[in-house]
Amino acid sequence: MSFFWPKVETLRVCSICYKGFPDSKFFLNSNKRPQAACKTCYMARAKAWKHANKERVRELQRNARQAAKAKRNTDSLPSTTTNP
Repeated sequence: MSFFWPKVETLRVCSICYKGFPDSKFFLNSNKRPQAACKTCYMARAKAWKHANKERVRELQRNARQAAKAKRNTDSLPSTTTNP
């Protein structure tokens, strides 16, 4: 028999707007912990960065497209090994 603790929704304070939100209003980082900024502030900051760095965004998108195209091309090539 196992016992599960009830999930308690805790409030976190956003590091940018200083408002309290439940954990569900925060993105999780790579360690599965909530980020310091709420989703709204995080997305606003990301949008502002993209607007201020348009050329860098284009370069990153171009590199990602080229890498994906190269991966597709190498995956679809037939094998060059011969079976005896």
